[in-house]
Amino acid sequence: MIGITVDGGLDYDDLVDQMDETVQVVSLTGASNVTGAITDIARVRQIIGSDVLFAIDGSQLVPNRRVDVQAL
Repeated sequence: MIGITVDGGLDYDDLVDQMDETVQVVSLTGASNVTGAITDIARVRQIIGSDVLFAIDGSQLVPNRRVDVQAL
């Protein structure tokens, strides 16, 4: 489980610390319906690399942000 910051956002430093060769899947929400925090999807992809399956729940993100799926 990845930690969160005091403002309810994803703790990217904790994500970096938890990444190792055993991680096969990372699944996150694109935006929190509780705190309103938006996940920096491009930053997460950079941290986890391209060999890890990355699943994003975008149900709260899409109504609030333009999402370029091809760019991601």
